[in-house]
Amino acid sequence: MVGAGDPAPDGWADAPRIEVGPGVLDGPVEVVEVVEALHRAWLGRRPVVIELGVDPDALREPERAEGPVYELTPAFTFWRERLHFLVWANAYDARDGELVWWHGRKLARLLADQGVTEGGPADVTEADGTPWWVDGGPPDPPMIEDGTKVVHRWSAEAGRLLSAAPLQPDADLAPDQLVALRAEAESLMRQINGYIRYLRERKVATTTCLQEEPVPYRTDDEEELLDERS
Repeated sequence: MVGAGDPAPDGWADAPRIEVGPGVLDGPVEVVEVVEALHRAWLGRRPVVIELGVDPDALREPERAEGPVYELTPAFTFWRERLHFLVWANAYDARDGELVWWHGRKLARLLADQGVTEGGPADVTEADGTPWWVDGGPPDPPMIEDGTKVVHRWSAEAGRLLSAAPLQPDADLAPDQLVALRAEAESLMRQINGYIRYLRERKVATTTCLQEEPVPYRTDDEEELLDERS
């Protein structure tokens, strides 16, 4: 990812360039075209250069769909939300002239108390010297020839160093059933990791509240209710 008009970093000079400018955010046709192009690149793990010509906060602006929910079809999508995901999903940030892999940096910050550091032979390194790559593509990262472990970004965001492996269902199913099975597994993986992140944040919020104002385990009303039940 580079800023508007900036050159591509070394190694990406010949990669297709996809512009994300104000016209994309304001144009219903343009945003679909860009999202589909980015999705194909992300899904196929093909290198592209994303030229970000808008404020990143603009990609996070909430979207709203008017009308009854039952009128929405399975094809309904919040395109700006999808665009935000694809811009950051699997891209180095080179806007300041330095290549920053935010998935690795955030994982190192998240697990700093366990001795995980950014950099080394791969994206992060454990306290015992074990290197890890953090993958931002689809949840079936390719195997690394030298055997270096790979953790998917969804596991990394949940603070878990789990070695990812290509999804290879071996069930005797038709090709379309295998595709559906893989899609369901990916969806379940996102839900589980999302719930883990929620639990972690809830623990932090609860601890903060207890530190600010201790709450008794039982209130007087609860004691009275327990007496009535007994």
